[in-house]
Amino acid sequence: MTIIENKTPDLEFSRQSSKVIGALSRLKKYAYDDGVISSKIKILTALTIAVVTKCESCIRSYIKLVYEKGVTKDELVEILNVSIAMQGCVGHTWALKAYHEFLKLSNKTSNNDETVTDIDNEYNCCG
Repeated sequence: MTIIENKTPDLEFSRQSSKVIGALSRLKKYAYDDGVISSKIKILTALTIAVVTKCESCIRSYIKLVYEKGVTKDELVEILNVSIAMQGCVGHTWALKAYHEFLKLSNKTSNNDETVTDIDNEYNCCG
């Protein structure tokens, strides 16, 4: 019998699945690296997919990445409009979630807050 000493389930799972999680991390790194298509475009595309598939943790994670890539509010709105076009009214709801996350990051950074986002302390499947 294995005794787990005060470890969170997430940490325990990560350790037990380290090969798969490591492979997934490497896959994402290579998929989002600059190539013929820029990393920025690839991450914006992933954000669109996250909005359409309604993955809230993915949305938070990709919003953080697009923010770090220097995506402007106007660029974000245009890509979120693509999500809305692909999914209609439901897409609008999830696009708003993404937009609010972006605004939270913008506001925290403009206020010189050391803590860029609460995303870092939450589970996110795509970060």
